[in-house]
Amino acid sequence: MVEKLGVTIEREKCNQVEHDLQERIKELQCLYGIAEVAERPEIRLDELYQEVVNLLPSSWQYPEITCARITIDNKKFNSKNFIDTNWKQSSDIKVHRAKVGTLEVGYIEARLELDEGPFLKEERQLIDAAAKLVSTITEHKQADEKVKDRLVLENSISQASRLFACQHDVDIKEVLRILGEAMSVNRAYIFQFRQNSRKIENTHEWCAPGTEPQIDNLQDLNPALVPWWMKKLVNSENIVIPDVDSLPAEAAT
Repeated sequence: MVEKLGVTIEREKCNQVEHDLQERIKELQCLYGIAEVAERPEIRLDELYQEVVNLLPSSWQYPEITCARITIDNKKFNSKNFIDTNWKQSSDIKVHRAKVGTLEVGYIEARLELDEGPFLKEERQLIDAAAKLVSTITEHKQADEKVKDRLVLENSISQASRLFACQHDVDIKEVLRILGEAMSVNRAYIFQFRQNSRKIENTHEWCAPGTEPQIDNLQDLNPALVPWWMKKLVNSENIVIPDVDSLPAEAAT
């Protein structure tokens, strides 16, 4: 009887060791998977974040009830089954030591209390390692993308400059197309002041495919209607609007 009990205990220990080993393998595969995704030469950061949240759940104890989310730069990237649950752990994403986002992993159902709520201490180590890896990748990708964007923009300026140098009657709309496509914007246009700055007129416009032209609606405008815009023009500032929804209240018009 004692011998059988001893064999049973040993078997249970072996099973536990094997289980723990499988869990560690899953964790390593997770980190390797993130690094592998980051190595794709053309992958953009938004695509990378989505791939990461898709990878993470399979590396936790209960993948069938695990969800993940990355929140960064006012954007959210969720795994398919994501819900905002009470059973979750999170880790900061930092770029150049400043917090820029959060990585979250949660269970959508309750589980037994372990080291950190229903999570193992190894899962805390994993989410911290994953967040640190995402942070490092973000730094490198942002640097690479800035260089690429700068080269594209410089090339577009060179193309536009050649038009002015080589053509007597320059197609301004073509110039706007070159610059607009280089900056990945929906619209590029030129306004001209008339009547000693008492009127503004949209003289040239280029629109990306699928973007509705507005040139006919932007004629004989009163500058007083757009004080936020005019203040920047008078101060010789560039007007850059990457996100219309983020404009301040004084720019409502």
